[in-house]
Amino acid sequence: MSANEYLKQVLNTHLIDQHSIESKELENNKGAVTRVLQAAYSDAPVLRVGGSYAKGTMIRDKYDLDILCYFQSENNSAGETLKEIFENVKESLSDDYFIEEKRSALKIQSKEKSNLHIDVVPGRFFDDSQVDAFLYQSEGEKERLKTNPDIHIKIILDSGQQDTISLMKLWAFRWQVPIKTFVLELMIVKLLDGMKGEALEKRLAHLMVSMSENIDSLFVEDPANPNNDLSILWNDSVKSHVKNAAQQCYSLIETGNWSAIFGEVNIQSTEEDMASAVNATPHKSVPYAC
Repeated sequence: MSANEYLKQVLNTHLIDQHSIESKELENNKGAVTRVLQAAYSDAPVLRVGGSYAKGTMIRDKYDLDILCYFQSENNSAGETLKEIFENVKESLSDDYFIEEKRSALKIQSKEKSNLHIDVVPGRFFDDSQVDAFLYQSEGEKERLKTNPDIHIKIILDSGQQDTISLMKLWAFRWQVPIKTFVLELMIVKLLDGMKGEALEKRLAHLMVSMSENIDSLFVEDPANPNNDLSILWNDSVKSHVKNAAQQCYSLIETGNWSAIFGEVNIQSTEEDMASAVNATPHKSVPYAC
């Protein structure tokens, strides 16, 4: 088996697409969460799907569905400030779910069954165009963050690097690299600029070399808002972990030991997955609206 064939089998084994069991479960859970929010605020919030599900880069090993819950710029039904919106959306979900606060999101857990793999992201649109939005931040110097999920999704889809990103998310999980997916995506797109048509093994090898040799000088910028400070997410500690893991993995790549990086592949399961996908629609990003 060639390195490229192996990497494609790894990807096929770990990727969650719209035909998977996990995807169907996420859709059902998304519907339930949407109904709770609509009951609490009627038609006030605009509910959309963002994150890796919309980008087509979700892997089984670690995933959450991001439900964006954005209110109109002049709508105060969930509060006047971003912090009030964050806290009130949390309260509206608390009767039905256990809530864990994250930096700008609410990770929800069912009171009756296993992990839902869903994050709700409350926010407020900047204006009536419903493009840019403000999020509350519980950490960092600034309490609010201006963002644009449409731009983030488009950057990944246009890059043609969804397969690379998915494998690198698996890499970060297996090698315990503490890098946020958002930063990992931006780094990959930047380092692989102009390499869209190259083989997977070549792109991954290039990433490992670049991260080993140039990570300390690599600047990562939010394409939706260059004024956003990513230094908390892209600090010296994160860079050191990325660099060390990349150095080890490039040594393994040089000896052709890809399985030491991504693990062994269950050939039988892979063949079954590929057979079931023969008549399926090729993977695309899911619709953005809930």
